[in-house]
Amino acid sequence: MSEGGETGRLAHRFRPLPLGRVRVAWLEGRMLHWRIGRTQRRAPLASIAAIHRDHPEAGRPWTTTIRFADGRTLILSDRYWHGWGRDERHRIGTMTTRKPTLDALTATLAIRTLRANPEVVLSEGLAPDIRTCARIALLLASGLGIGALIVLALLPGLALPALLALAIASVLGVDAYDRAAAPDPAPLMLPAKGMRRRNDDAP
Repeated sequence: MSEGGETGRLAHRFRPLPLGRVRVAWLEGRMLHWRIGRTQRRAPLASIAAIHRDHPEAGRPWTTTIRFADGRTLILSDRYWHGWGRDERHRIGTMTTRKPTLDALTATLAIRTLRANPEVVLSEGLAPDIRTCARIALLLASGLGIGALIVLALLPGLALPALLALAIASVLGVDAYDRAAAPDPAPLMLPAKGMRRRNDDAP
């Protein structure tokens, strides 16, 4: 039974870049379909190895990263940049967010994939590689800042203010690093143990 294809309730249409091609992802039973421009692909849900829902900082897009067993990766974004299409050219160059359709697709995809492949890894939060980059950036920034304060401490009349600033910067730097290194919270939106027994969404 068809679920509506590209225009169905389990479809998400997005354009992550202003000059990029329109992308669509949708579910049909136990198959995930997606299209980038005119190129269309599909894959069985059993071939999905991991689904990660990113929790971005303010101003960054919400994304869902789907990793397949063969190493391919598909990234869905909530951003839609309007282009030169007949129905949207009056809004060309502007961006809207489509988080509700991304949420609906991600949640149902996770539920069905868990049934098709019980070994799938479901996670949400700041992606591990982003956390690693954030920690490295914090370490570099802290090192440069502390080095500059040490130099200032050697100058006449600036020793006491520089030492106070150094102490404050050290405390703030450690706190920021701990926050960046903290593990993700327990999954809230993706299926948890209780959802494994749900069959009401099965096609």
